[in-house]
Amino acid sequence: MRAYVDGDCPLCRALGRLVPSVPYQVELPPGVSRKEAEEALHLWDENRLYKGFDALVRLGWAYPLFWPLYPLLRLLGWMGLGERIYRALALRRPKRKGRG
Repeated sequence: MRAYVDGDCPLCRALGRLVPSVPYQVELPPGVSRKEAEEALHLWDENRLYKGFDALVRLGWAYPLFWPLYPLLRLLGWMGLGERIYRALALRRPKRKGRG
């Protein structure tokens, strides 16, 4: 499993440190542009690409560290709120000073 995170976002970098990750500047998942990689978390697992909220749900299932959040993530997804909340937070995520 590999997480592809926005290297300018402190929250994204912190999440990337928790799972085996590859900075987007070095390698992109197949079929993902640099712009797409900067806009959302991407997770490559078992020959499948997860993006945004779906990537968070997959992390919630795969890593014991995230298991306490998994039921909440599933509930938000079931209610149709997960991706909307993810998008809203992604648009407001912090950036490194001096960048974008």
